[in-house]
Amino acid sequence: MKAELRMMPKGPLYVEVRDRTTFAIRPVPPRCWSTFGDSPLWEGAHQPGFCLGAAARELVEEDKGRPVAQGEEHATRRAARRRLFGCVDDVVRREVALWRDGTWPLFRLLATSPEARELCATEDGRRLAWICAQGSMLLSTDRKRARALATVRGLLGRRRRAIVGELGFPATEATVRAIGRIVPANMSRPALRNLVWVLADPDRRRRAARLPRLSAVVLGALSSHYVGHCSDRLLAELAEDTLPDEGG
Repeated sequence: MKAELRMMPKGPLYVEVRDRTTFAIRPVPPRCWSTFGDSPLWEGAHQPGFCLGAAARELVEEDKGRPVAQGEEHATRRAARRRLFGCVDDVVRREVALWRDGTWPLFRLLATSPEARELCATEDGRRLAWICAQGSMLLSTDRKRARALATVRGLLGRRRRAIVGELGFPATEATVRAIGRIVPANMSRPALRNLVWVLADPDRRRRAARLPRLSAVVLGALSSHYVGHCSDRLLAELAEDTLPDEGG
């Protein structure tokens, strides 16, 4: 595995080779491409070939003097990734490190939106920022989804209940409060779909409102066809399952 940050005419470009696939990331404005083998053709990629959240957490561990992968290759890769994150505001690396999935969309939003970075000043706000970053799977029309980053940036000056309404949730303060109870350590894009379903259904929404946190596991239970067989006590126990679930 090779990794480096190159200085190009249009600005810095992070390049990493993994299993004959080469990924290139331009941090500002954020774009990602990939090519395979010796092909001279580059294609736009939906995300890099690694989880930016995991990369950011490894740097945090190194900064704290904790054990990290040893060897020249690993050290070179960490140094290059540190330079990649150094191209954007410090808030980006800090926030990306909290999440296990949907980290490339979050990187893109935070790197280009001061309003999104300001949201991350509070616990509730950082959860809303992550959900906004997943706009390509939440916005209501193909046109909005195709321009998800620009569409979401245009929403950030509005009231929070208006923002969540545009993202397919009930446009209520109760929705905003529910989003404030999701668990970054194990939240994933599939779990986000479950959250949309749960909050759209009055009975499931009522049961979710009783829980202190909405982990991926409890959202899976609440969205299941078998939720009627789950007692409130069981749901409360499932809500305590906050173990990490690595994604992208």
